[in-house]
Amino acid sequence: MARSPSDEAWRSRWRWSITPFSIAGMPLRIHVSTLVVLLMLRPYTFSLLAWLTWIAMVALHEVGHGVLVRREGGRVVELAVHGLGGECSYVGVRSQEGVERVAWGGVLAQALLFVVVGALYLARVPIPAPVVHVALGVNLSSIVFNLIPIAPLDGAYAWPLLGRWWRRARQRRATAARAKQRAEQQDKQLTARDAALDDLRDVRDTREADEVIARVTGIPTDADR
Repeated sequence: MARSPSDEAWRSRWRWSITPFSIAGMPLRIHVSTLVVLLMLRPYTFSLLAWLTWIAMVALHEVGHGVLVRREGGRVVELAVHGLGGECSYVGVRSQEGVERVAWGGVLAQALLFVVVGALYLARVPIPAPVVHVALGVNLSSIVFNLIPIAPLDGAYAWPLLGRWWRRARQRRATAARAKQRAEQQDKQLTARDAALDDLRDVRDTREADEVIARVTGIPTDADR
């Protein structure tokens, strides 16, 4: 989840939290409510590896947001892991399209984790079962859940970006089609002009020249009127 901090009340929620370290200059805050989720990681409820993998997965999700925030010219205030998942607090992303791009950063980072761990698992690299459970099963469920188009989930802001890109693609195709049509018309006109010039070289009197011009331009000759 990515969001912009609005007031001091939002920050006051993190009183019961620790900031063990920063990731690429982005402070990571872990709230005590995280324990509620960790105790729900069945069948690895009391597995330290499962706990650490889940925290790393959520932190990676928020780092994905943070990377795109910086690409959009914004600044990451902090990353947070808590009982509802996580948040990336940022400022400085001015355009709505930029916010929509930032929204994709989290699930893309999770998808990368899924692909890497999945590839290692298929290659029969020994990976502890709790890590596989969280990095694959829980991770995939989290990706799907985050993409539900309901605020404050990322899907509420991410999916409009695809619609925006689709409309732009349609506009580009329509513009290209019009340009192609104009080019074809110009080619036809040039071809007709060249043919008329060839015919004019063979005309013997003014009336015959008028007929050639009328055939090319569509304007009737004086005799036809």
